[in-house]
Amino acid sequence: MIRRAALSVLAALAATPALAGDRAVVVGIDAYPDLALARPLTGARADAERFRDFLTGEMGFDASEVTLLTDAAATSSAIMAAIIDRLVAETAAGDRAVFYFAGLGSRLAGPGGGINEVLLAHDAPSVLGNIPRDALAEIFDLLADQQVTVIVDASFRADARDLAGSLAAGRSLRLDTADRAEAGAGPATDAPFGAGSTGRAVWNAAAPGQFAWESGGQGVFTQGLIDGIGSGAADANGNGTITNAELLTFLRDRSDGWCAATADCTADGAGLTPNFAGPLQDLALRAPAPAPSAAPVPEDRPLPTSTLAPKDLDLTDTLGFVTDLFTPSNAAHLRIGLSEVGPLKIGETVRFSVTAERPGTLVLLDINPRGELAQIFPSSLSATGTTRLEAGETLTIPNGKGKSGAPLEIRVTEPHGKGFLLGLFIEDDLARLTAILPENLAGGPVPNAGQYLYEIAQDLLRLQADGAGTAAPDWSATYLPYEILP
Repeated sequence: MIRRAALSVLAALAATPALAGDRAVVVGIDAYPDLALARPLTGARADAERFRDFLTGEMGFDASEVTLLTDAAATSSAIMAAIIDRLVAETAAGDRAVFYFAGLGSRLAGPGGGINEVLLAHDAPSVLGNIPRDALAEIFDLLADQQVTVIVDASFRADARDLAGSLAAGRSLRLDTADRAEAGAGPATDAPFGAGSTGRAVWNAAAPGQFAWESGGQGVFTQGLIDGIGSGAADANGNGTITNAELLTFLRDRSDGWCAATADCTADGAGLTPNFAGPLQDLALRAPAPAPSAAPVPEDRPLPTSTLAPKDLDLTDTLGFVTDLFTPSNAAHLRIGLSEVGPLKIGETVRFSVTAERPGTLVLLDINPRGELAQIFPSSLSATGTTRLEAGETLTIPNGKGKSGAPLEIRVTEPHGKGFLLGLFIEDDLARLTAILPENLAGGPVPNAGQYLYEIAQDLLRLQADGAGTAAPDWSATYLPYEILP
């Protein structure tokens, strides 16, 4: 009935155009008078109010562009009307359209034995009080040219508790108690509101099978999101912008730390892993980027997320391109060293060293001044027979011997110019890492390094955002620039 009512007004929208611009619908519900909760929510309404203030502050929305619905005002009909009247009717191509929900979520048996995630409005558990994911997804699909962001600080755990707990509460509720086993067996989605448009950004406070926790009168996820963007804490590369990938890394690190330090979350055993579906390289909430400022580039630093489309490597901005390709995750403290200091000369011999503070698998790549991509390690330059690097171990390359028995050497050759070494390190086995590398890389240098690096970066980020409900492997990246004189 919600879906029919929502879609029936769409024809009328075209006949009643409104002044277009950015719009947001923000919902926060603590009060569920018809649900018997052992421990009601206490932070959802405050989260919505804080998020409204965040939009009208740091994110540049005008107060008139934001519709806030809390508690008794947040009935299903009011929520759906606001989405249609504000997000659909009053936005045009390029405008930001934001939907935020903090409250209870659940999973209900759908037609044909399927499972559908629902948001619980204030008038839940009535039939109309359950807002299905599918109904919302169909409406958001109408905003194909807008910059749509969906943020859900709720969870959809099939076997959710009734929110009893000593320190924290989970924002999920099992309504279909008679079908507990069947609901638990149903598939869980990583993006409960779909990704019908490639430009849609969908944030979820928790992975399938996890709770979206609140503690101290606020949602863990919402507070982290506001802090990460508002204070700039998620801007790991310090370039003044925050991409979705940077924000995802920040939120997952922060959530892991909170869960480890919180008894209820630790005892639950499911963990807390915020999920994201959408364009990882786009700016979070599509905030306008400030004018760039010149800043020196350190010789060895973790790599930030891509804000660029794939392109051939332009050697005039090699480092700028690469530092915008990778997420700033370097928890392993991966470092690359070069035996020679300063510019290299053709004919010189060089050695590379790599070390990390955690065990894992290493791949070392070279992007030469011609824009070609080559694999240095693993290769015949190493005699170790393994790609694994133990915590604290220093790997020196080359370390093998030739057919004559003499130590192998790396001699500097053409082309001259600026290039860099790129280290990729994953705390897993080699198969997870080599699967994202170009298939023909082991045969020698390949052209168009920029295109390959973009694809590698996106694949690495997807390892973090796979939404499988299991712990994603940690990975690190760092680079070391060099220059070869003619």
